[in-house]
Amino acid sequence: MMKRLYTLIFALFLFNGVNAQLESGSVAPDFEVVDLDGNTHNLFDILNEGKTVVLDIFATWCGPCWSYHINHTLEDFYQAHGPNGDNTAFVMAIEGDPSTNTECIYGNANCNDFSIGDWTAGISYPIINSSQVAGLYNISYYPTIYMIHPTRIVNEIGQLTAGQLEQALDTRPVLSSGVNPVVTRFNGFNGSLCNDLWITAPYYLINNLGDETITQADITITKNGEVIYEEAFVGEANPYAVITSIQLPTQVVMENTEFKFTIGNINGDVNQSLEHYSYVTLETDNLINVSVETGENDALGANYFVITDPEGDFVAIENLDQSNTSYNFDYTLADKGCYTFNIYDIEGNGMEGTVKVSDSEGNVVFSNLGFEFEASNDFEVTDLLSSTTNLLDVELTMYPNPAYDVLNIESDLDLQNAQIYLNSITGQKIPVNAQVSYGNAQISLETIQPGVYFVNIATEEGLVSKKFMKK
Repeated sequence: MMKRLYTLIFALFLFNGVNAQLESGSVAPDFEVVDLDGNTHNLFDILNEGKTVVLDIFATWCGPCWSYHINHTLEDFYQAHGPNGDNTAFVMAIEGDPSTNTECIYGNANCNDFSIGDWTAGISYPIINSSQVAGLYNISYYPTIYMIHPTRIVNEIGQLTAGQLEQALDTRPVLSSGVNPVVTRFNGFNGSLCNDLWITAPYYLINNLGDETITQADITITKNGEVIYEEAFVGEANPYAVITSIQLPTQVVMENTEFKFTIGNINGDVNQSLEHYSYVTLETDNLINVSVETGENDALGANYFVITDPEGDFVAIENLDQSNTSYNFDYTLADKGCYTFNIYDIEGNGMEGTVKVSDSEGNVVFSNLGFEFEASNDFEVTDLLSSTTNLLDVELTMYPNPAYDVLNIESDLDLQNAQIYLNSITGQKIPVNAQVSYGNAQISLETIQPGVYFVNIATEEGLVSKKFMKK
């Protein structure tokens, strides 16, 4: 009873504490520990050998920890991929409860608290008693099981089956030939907002994902073309190893800003380089382009995006229903204000391809943002432009809206001398059959598919455009 009470208090304390448990996608803190057999293990040394590390952080009194332990999933994994197997992975079990002593791991009478059994029986991978490691990873529940690839990125995997463990191991990045510096972790905003200013502190983790060692490189980071960081890397970044990690000071962004990370002159070769861009966009014009490159495994009909206006109404919706396909869409948004770009994947595995949304000046609204089911960025339209026509500010009445077979229009314009047509929300121009008098028009919708459209009235003075729905 006392152990359960202590456990509850301990869990609540950690859960409500200042430091949350280390999340997936974080950079692993390094540590050096001594196992029960007196062997020393350093996490980064193991990772630098190109091995994936599984950390099983448990407590001797934890029932779920024991259930997973005795099914020998991690032991079987260690035999297959540890030193006696293909030597691509390493497993460490770490008893993290600071209230229990080492004797509790053996489950003997000298345990000062409670233990379910002998945690060393039938186990060949190292077992360590270290509340320090549990504290370093801000552990708030047991068991916590992490998989850490050689890039040092943490992924909490939970109590996976043997097959799931194999699949998780297969997600380890594959080395390319030659030198291949990659920004494996970027923490910082990349996109657009409806704000007057934004505070960001970009962080970059760069690994060598090539099979050739990198010994030197020149690194710079610019903010709107001005150099704000420089580094001359000299060392020995073996395959998978970290070349550098950079935490920039807090940046206050008050205008559209481009951060550009460059690593060049790699191993003295001026032709070897990598550039990584991120953006904070506070203002855009109303001429929006959406460019999409779908990947090999982007499922049929699973991906789509929408753009909504300041009132929350759809102004664009597109299905991205083909793999390995280039899409390009252009939209002219009618009003100033805060719009939202949303992209969805109904299967929840994200898009393999790339997405970029920008205005006519190249200001980035959305760019290659990783997501599972959904990703979203707001963007503020502050400038109204038109590449071909002048938008007229005149009163236009339409009814009914939503419409069925007929749409009626009333206006002060001379509709008899105007061109009337529809646009789909994808920009397709649709001719119409209309009965017109001076200030009135009746448009037949019998051949129009249900959906959202814009009715456009083009005169010598300019263009009037208004949205309606066909039921």
